[in-house]
Amino acid sequence: MSGVSAEGMARPGSFVPPDTFTFLHVTHQLSRVGWDSAAIPRLWRYQLHYFDGLLAPSLSEGDAIEWVARWIRENPLEGPGRGGTAWEPYPTSLRIVNWIRWHWHCRASGGVGLGVSAVSSLAQQAAWLSKRLEHHLLGNHLWANAKALLFAGVFLDAPEATRWRATGARLLLRELVEQTLSDGGHFELSPMYHAVFTEDVLDLLALSKAYPDMVAGELVSALRARVPGLLDFLRALTHPDGLPGQFNDTALGEGTNLAGLMAYAARLGFVEKVASAADSPVAVRLWPDSGYARLVAGGAGGAVVLADVGRAGPDYIPGHAHADALSFEMSLGGRRLFVNGGTSTYEACAERLRQRGTSAHNTVCLDGADSSEVWSSFRLGRRVKEVHASFDADDSAGSLTGSFLGFHVLGRPVRHQRTWSLKPGELVIDDQLDGQFKTAEARLHVAPGWIVRQAGFGVELVSDELCVQVSTTGVLSLERSIWARGFGENIAIDVISIRFTGKKCRCVVRWNA
Repeated sequence: MSGVSAEGMARPGSFVPPDTFTFLHVTHQLSRVGWDSAAIPRLWRYQLHYFDGLLAPSLSEGDAIEWVARWIRENPLEGPGRGGTAWEPYPTSLRIVNWIRWHWHCRASGGVGLGVSAVSSLAQQAAWLSKRLEHHLLGNHLWANAKALLFAGVFLDAPEATRWRATGARLLLRELVEQTLSDGGHFELSPMYHAVFTEDVLDLLALSKAYPDMVAGELVSALRARVPGLLDFLRALTHPDGLPGQFNDTALGEGTNLAGLMAYAARLGFVEKVASAADSPVAVRLWPDSGYARLVAGGAGGAVVLADVGRAGPDYIPGHAHADALSFEMSLGGRRLFVNGGTSTYEACAERLRQRGTSAHNTVCLDGADSSEVWSSFRLGRRVKEVHASFDADDSAGSLTGSFLGFHVLGRPVRHQRTWSLKPGELVIDDQLDGQFKTAEARLHVAPGWIVRQAGFGVELVSDELCVQVSTTGVLSLERSIWARGFGENIAIDVISIRFTGKKCRCVVRWNA
């Protein structure tokens, strides 16, 4: 067993000893539901086996040791009750890293950490994982497998440790190149998974800092080279409230805290200021490979618009994609004004389909169809193509234009072009459609905390000293819907619906600048 590393990010408490766990805003007693009840959503069971809560500052060492010991007793690899969720490769990967990180934190603070039986279990888990790497799933699953193998290879004095380190490092380097785009974004195009990936990169650098002779120098150099771009991208896709925009699968509060990641990077020596759109005086910045843009106007306390002008995701792994092409979110005066529908569940159900569908986003829906075909929980059929984006900007105002060919389910695809024009006190959204359809409807999902009321032919939004007027060349009405702020967290909100009267429509948002 190797020495001690105390780097890493803490986690919120999820375990109240001796028997109560809270994940995804749902609480269960382990003695009642067990480790792998089919009646419990799979994502909750995954969380139970991750052991993220080991890294909660409030958890005592004694309670942590008993929690680990209970898992070992009640989740055997062989015999009655074996296998199940506990031994799936992905939760196994996260658990391996969390146990090791907890041990290092514990030892750094003068504690004992993992005992002989827990270390023996870790070796068993790593050996099991090494033969079941998720090459068939790729993406964040294979990345997590490789990270766990490298951690296990560094931590354990096992005969296979050298091979685990080599395999982990090789896969990590390959996937690092594959999964990071040239503009700094993560290839699955989800701000949430981008944040998770960024934390993984920092974890690996912390490991290499503590054990420089055990992590390949080529991998370390590649990881370090990508940190500024990863942080820049995440800051650009972050609202003034410190949390990211909800594009594709993004649940707020699930490891997406920008401040925590920036502090972690600083502890690892990234003290130089990271260039960011959040600090830039330029009104528009575009990340062309990722297909995201940030528009700002009015300086501090002004308007921030985050927009999706890109493709759905990597062609071979689109499981976390939503049909959200040309959607956007907006903050005003430091608080969210317009939000996308978000993500609260991964279960294969009607709500999951609704959340992934076009109508749950701030964009245009045609004949009730989605711009890309979402189905099941993690499937995507015919998707948007011929995606283009351009922008024009000066120091005080800017415009962004995006377009795509989509809605293939209608028989003949339709081209949608949208232009956002932002300046202090005003956002103008121009939509143009080219193709055959019956009805077109754009939606603006209003964040909680705003009073929404019709005012003449428009809508007025009021919050504290801010007053926003929304007008349109279309036909405007109000609806109610659900904002999925996070997993298991659904909030009723108002939605402004704009029905087109032709193939063009303009929406104007004005506020007291």
